[in-house]
Amino acid sequence: MDTSRLSAKLQRFFLREAEITGEVTFFVRRASKLSASLMLRGLVFGWLANPLASLNDLAAFFQDHLAVPVTAQGLHARIHRYTVAFFKTMFREALMDLSQTVPVPIPVLRQFSEVNITDSTGISLPACLKKRWPGSGGKASPAGLKIQLVFEFLTGTFKKVWVTNGITPDQAITRHISGIQRGSLNLFDLAYFSIARLRAIRDKGAFFLCRFLPSTTVYDTAGQKLDLVALLRRETRTRFEVAVQIGRLLPIACRLCCFRAPEAVVNRRRRQAKRKAKKQGRTPTKQTLYLLGWTILVTNVSVSRLDLNHVARLYSLRWQVELVFKLWKSQMQVDHIAGLRKERVQVELYAKLIGLVLFRCLAMPLRSEIVDLSPGKAFKRVAEYSGRLSEQMASESQLTTLIDRLHDLLRRFATRDRRKTHITTVQRLLMGGDAYA
Repeated sequence: MDTSRLSAKLQRFFLREAEITGEVTFFVRRASKLSASLMLRGLVFGWLANPLASLNDLAAFFQDHLAVPVTAQGLHARIHRYTVAFFKTMFREALMDLSQTVPVPIPVLRQFSEVNITDSTGISLPACLKKRWPGSGGKASPAGLKIQLVFEFLTGTFKKVWVTNGITPDQAITRHISGIQRGSLNLFDLAYFSIARLRAIRDKGAFFLCRFLPSTTVYDTAGQKLDLVALLRRETRTRFEVAVQIGRLLPIACRLCCFRAPEAVVNRRRRQAKRKAKKQGRTPTKQTLYLLGWTILVTNVSVSRLDLNHVARLYSLRWQVELVFKLWKSQMQVDHIAGLRKERVQVELYAKLIGLVLFRCLAMPLRSEIVDLSPGKAFKRVAEYSGRLSEQMASESQLTTLIDRLHDLLRRFATRDRRKTHITTVQRLLMGGDAYA
């Protein structure tokens, strides 16, 4: 690991690219004490240090760490549509320039060019923003947005991140499909399931692994319609698979992998289904309740590549995105966006997202060295260093020394607590142990 190269990468992003982008997006239109680079460092590192910081808190950060005398009112005036364009562009640049590729040594995954996990997380916004970002309403805010994420697990990078309104269903999201690589494995949950999505992945020479929507019509390899419930009722095994086709036009040949769920899981699913149905003024059918007793996955990966047990283990990787979102919300507080102006909301969101990409850039070099690195503990240490990192950005030697100290700190104080009974998904895959899908 070459820390000096990492320092040069950060300098290039926060100094040179920031100034160029500031001019291109018209954020900088005349000389000012608050340059594009200083604005970027002040807000990104300021919110990294204190995710709930007000404009007054941020003004103090500018003064203390960047020697820029600015007031909360001054910051408010500098947040406008050009500032949004600047931070949005810098976020796209961060995804490309601050990525750190550190492969995980899991043999079964080496046969895929990428392992992409797609998911989304919702954020509630003040009701006054409902025209710009309509939300789901009900008990939730009438205004909200979703952050869509494609997480490439093999290298630990955020391949794609973008924002949608709070009411667009995940099933309608297709933006990430154009970037799917041949030979990649693509995991997603039931919310993204659609025949069109599966067909598009297959047509790109890629693979999918996802939950199966039970209402989807299934055909056997001869094209005859299958009764899924009858098939499951006849089965005595706790797990099995069957070769099927889905989609009447241009059918997709795939494997339907069925796993009988533990009783506790089944009871929880049925309680949730009944509560949801009651709110909607209906009663779940017996067939629906029966199907909740099974976890059904669908994939076009051949048995020779992945046996039934590996299918279960690999689908559990999808929870890696949930861990990412947990960090985003519990540590960076991306679901606590202040302000009532749409410009303020967008600038804070993109600044925090840049901070999260920066965190991964700083912590990822230790990924192969520290298998049990705790993201939460690591984030806390990086946040504590944020003020010093912003101060030393102009000096490569001092920045390199500071990052070396930070990495030493992470090695000593950012590992997970030892738990004899808890095995992580990655450890389970390395050990070859079983996993319940």
